[in-house]
Amino acid sequence: MVRPIRPETLAKIKDGKTLPSAASDGQEFDALLEVLTQTWYTSPRAFEKAARHDLGFRQLFENPEKYRGEVVHVEGRLRLVQRWEPPLMAREAGVPLMYEAAIFDAASGDNPYIVFVMEAPEGVPLEQKVNEPATFDGYFYKKWRYKALDSTKPTEYREAPLLIGRSLKVQKGAAATPPEEVLGWTTLLGVSLVAVLSVAVVVMFALAFWLRRGDARVHDKLHAVRTGANPFAPPPGDGPPANGSQTS
Repeated sequence: MVRPIRPETLAKIKDGKTLPSAASDGQEFDALLEVLTQTWYTSPRAFEKAARHDLGFRQLFENPEKYRGEVVHVEGRLRLVQRWEPPLMAREAGVPLMYEAAIFDAASGDNPYIVFVMEAPEGVPLEQKVNEPATFDGYFYKKWRYKALDSTKPTEYREAPLLIGRSLKVQKGAAATPPEEVLGWTTLLGVSLVAVLSVAVVVMFALAFWLRRGDARVHDKLHAVRTGANPFAPPPGDGPPANGSQTS
């Protein structure tokens, strides 16, 4: 079961700022410690069962206060995973080394979801660009202000939805799911081709049978000619009565 984050804790979290790293950063540092610790003692399965699937990038980005603390499901393409060192007080409470990941979906475009997890995604290299389908379930924490890797100006920052959970699932090497329209068209085409091939096979077998039957008749007539039999004589009982008699 996923415990809700306390309202008084949620009230300490501020959007548009970086994450606090020390107790001197004020009340949000206490909130971060509480959320990290609570996340660590919640199972990935519990997050998965409790996650909402009706919240997307736009809702979280435009209304962070409204959805703060909600357990949210994110599904998209994983592009980068980096190590992230949690605050010392969180580590003393049992929180392990964490990982920061960037996930993009169709709604976010060039803007990522930033997710923090406590288990390294299996088979994914760290500190390298990747492109793998991934799913995540965890608390929506805030709209986070961060320094992008490709930013050129020292004062250039961006903002993204920040979520915190236990883990994320990666389907390494899986291809993107084709759109429903394309899938339906290709399925219909496949069925049509199978039907056409089936009819062609039936016609070929019927034609072969008819030709073999005609060859057999010709062969029988030739055999009758060679043996002196009249191949055109009517079968017994079909000719005129014997001795020129007629039936009454």
